[in-house]
Amino acid sequence: MEKTLQLISPITVDGTTHTTLTMARPTVMDQIVIKTKYGTAANPKFNDDGDQYDELETDIGMFARLTDQPIAVIEELDDCDFEALSALYIELSNPITVADEDKLPLGHIPLGVPLGDLGMLTMRAPKVRDHLWLKTHYGTAKQPKKAKQRAGVYDDLDRDIAMFARLTEQDETTINGLDWGDWGKCARMYRKLSQRSKS
Repeated sequence: MEKTLQLISPITVDGTTHTTLTMARPTVMDQIVIKTKYGTAANPKFNDDGDQYDELETDIGMFARLTDQPIAVIEELDDCDFEALSALYIELSNPITVADEDKLPLGHIPLGVPLGDLGMLTMRAPKVRDHLWLKTHYGTAKQPKKAKQRAGVYDDLDRDIAMFARLTEQDETTINGLDWGDWGKCARMYRKLSQRSKS
C-alpha cells in the first residue's frame, strides 16, 4: 500500500523536478533499518560530525527510505510539505480497524497487507517459559544481550519481534515483513493474551 502526496512547493534536486512524492506503508524491517543506521536512546549512533542523530534526522531517513528518494530530496522540502509527509506517514502507519479484530476468535490477527499467501496470524498466549527463553537469547532492557547479526545489543523491538515470531510460530523474517499497522495488531493481541480474563 502506498499513497502519493502532491507537493505545494515542487523541488528540483540534481536536475530532477519533483511535484509529488509517493510513500510506501512502513514495515517492521523499515523500522529496523532506520534504527540500525540512526540508533536509539539505548544504542545511540553518530553522524560524520560526531553528533548523535536526532529525531528530525531519523524522520528524514525514514521518509527517504519510504519514498525511495535520496535524503537530499527530503531535506529540500518546504516545511508545509514536510509536515504533510509526516501526516501521511502517520496515516500509513495506523490504518487499524480494532472493531474488525474484536469479531474474530481471540488470538486471530487479520493482516491488512497479506504476506504472500499469509492473510492471518494466529498467536497463542505467552507462558512463563517464553519469557525465560526471550531473556536467555535476547536479554532484557536492563541487561541486553549482544546482537548476533549486527553491531550493538538487542533492544525492545528486537525482543518483540522474537516473541511475536515464537507465539505465532512464524520465523522472524515474516514478522519483520509486517507493515506497521499489522505490527500494531500483533502488539494489541499480545497484550490481550497476556492479561487475565475477568470472567
